[in-house]
Amino acid sequence: MRKRGILEIVACMLECLHQEPLIKTHLIYKAGIDTRTATKYLSFLTQFNFIEKPRDENSLFVITQRGREFFMIYQSLLRTFGAAQTMDLDIKVSPKA
Repeated sequence: MRKRGILEIVACMLECLHQEPLIKTHLIYKAGIDTRTATKYLSFLTQFNFIEKPRDENSLFVITQRGREFFMIYQSLLRTFGAAQTMDLDIKVSPKA
């Protein structure tokens, strides 16, 4: 299994919460991450106002409007770059001298 990057994990968590508010354990299961990773990313997502943190352990995490906007932009970029891949672009990047 390929290791996911930061953006993929963030997008996966936001997608799960976009579908429905979840408690932490359900989010961990649906996003396919461990508890330590979830704690780190939930803190990040809360800090950047992508999600709202529950008041207690049994409360639901909820995606914010900012989180929805980020998720939609991310999905749009994936579609755009996916279309570019099918065009078989031969793009070369040369290092700056």
